[in-house]
Amino acid sequence: PDYKQIDATGKHVYPGFIDSWTALGLVEVSAVAVTVDNRELGQFNPHMFAFTAFNPHSASVPVTRVSGVTTVLSHPSSGTIAGKAAVMDLWGYSPDSMAVKKSGALVMSLPSSAGGGWWDDRSEKEIKEQYDREIKAINDFIDKAHFYDQMMNAYEANPSGKT
Repeated sequence: PDYKQIDATGKHVYPGFIDSWTALGLVEVSAVAVTVDNRELGQFNPHMFAFTAFNPHSASVPVTRVSGVTTVLSHPSSGTIAGKAAVMDLWGYSPDSMAVKKSGALVMSLPSSAGGGWWDDRSEKEIKEQYDREIKAINDFIDKAHFYDQMMNAYEANPSGKT
């Protein structure tokens, strides 16, 4: 057969859990700004890679691993487009040795079309206007990214710019 059979009769077998939404490896002590690597300034940070900020020597990594979590999706968390999350194996000595997928997901926070709760005294019209502004900002950003991609493709096809 193409597999190795292990007789686990009478033994305890534990799965390796996957934490699919964490800042593990990116935040050491949230109250100490220099240890917080999951937040960048600005609303649009698609260039932010959690992989490059991942700290394999974080005190939380072995504690999490010994608790049964073997893999994490470690994500950035600020802005509308926060950046790219990384899928990391918690066994290793460097980000490269721990990376399952360096760019595992693009993290976005979409605006809410609902009010914020009982303390939110905005009118329905104000809530809709803010929602529309935020959606427009996302669409404008994506349009600019498409335009940039088209210009780069045109340049790569004809670097001289002459037709």
